[in-house]
Formats: sequence, C-alpha cells, structure tokens
Amino acid sequence: MSEMSTAPIEQFSDEALMHRLFELYEHPEDHAAEIAALDAAILARLAATYTPDPGGSPRIRFAA
Repeated sequence: MSEMSTAPIEQFSDEALMHRLFELYEHPEDHAAEIAALDAAILARLAATYTPDPGGSPRIRFAA
C-alpha cells in the first residue's frame, strides 16, 4: 500500500492504515491532508472498539 488510492478509507484493514500512516510520517509536511484523514479513521475505529456502551464499563484487555 505504498500509494493510497482515492477509494474510501473504510475498505482498508487496520494494519494497512497503520502501515500507510508510518510511511507518510517520513515526510509529514508533504502529506498533511492524508495523515489527517488516516488519523481520523484510526481514532474512529479505536473509539468504536473501546468506548463502552451507555451504562456499561470500559473494555479492558490484558495480555496473556
């Protein structure tokens, strides 16, 4: 995924998004818009995964 297509970010896996984000940070001044879009997508996925349901408790995971 060295070149991000114009397709919606939702189609890419979490791993692909993180890989692309790290690639872009080699020259962040040249890729600010794409970095912002990837950052927003990653934060939205994290919030969807780890935000508790109303009245629920936070999801806490421990490594085995």
